[in-house]
Amino acid sequence: MKKKHLTGLSIALAVVALSGCSPASDAAPPTGEALVAELAAQAKESSWDSQYEILRDGEVTVAEHDAAFRKMTDCMLESGISVSNPAINPADGLTYLYSIDGPGLDEEFFLAEQAACLESEWNLVDNGFLATRQPRMEPALMDAARACLIAQGYEISDNTRAFRDLAGDPDADDGAQRDAAGVCVSEQAHALYPELDQISVTM
Repeated sequence: MKKKHLTGLSIALAVVALSGCSPASDAAPPTGEALVAELAAQAKESSWDSQYEILRDGEVTVAEHDAAFRKMTDCMLESGISVSNPAINPADGLTYLYSIDGPGLDEEFFLAEQAACLESEWNLVDNGFLATRQPRMEPALMDAARACLIAQGYEISDNTRAFRDLAGDPDADDGAQRDAAGVCVSEQAHALYPELDQISVTM
């Protein structure tokens, strides 16, 4: 049983979200440090001690993010599940790309143990890390994706840094430019980084 984290090269549009939190309809969802504080409270309430210790001071450092990933992989190894070394996603410079494999394991057991380790050791810290940083696409990928969109007639600024800069206003065109940007990033990433078999972008 093997699972690719996030997606194949048919790009995924991901957003940082606080699981279990449903803000009132007239209130904006928490972001940045406010989100990290809510994540810390969730970790404490759930007795996910290692994540709480990282989140309690309101920030997630690169070293803490890496440490949480190692805790998650150690958790999975205890159940016979292996996790590949992560690669930094060139589409945002932040998220980890990795695969999870449990050869010979019962599918139900594999999925349950995988979910438990992600939940108890990784997801909240990862969300906190992403919530307090700005995505920045690798320059070579950005240049290639920008040229791809310009060739389709889209007007793209020279100052693009992240996927959202390529995506335009989804409300203005029902997401047509965003979808085209996703295809361009996927195709150009496949050409530039053939060693990667998965990619995601964060809006």
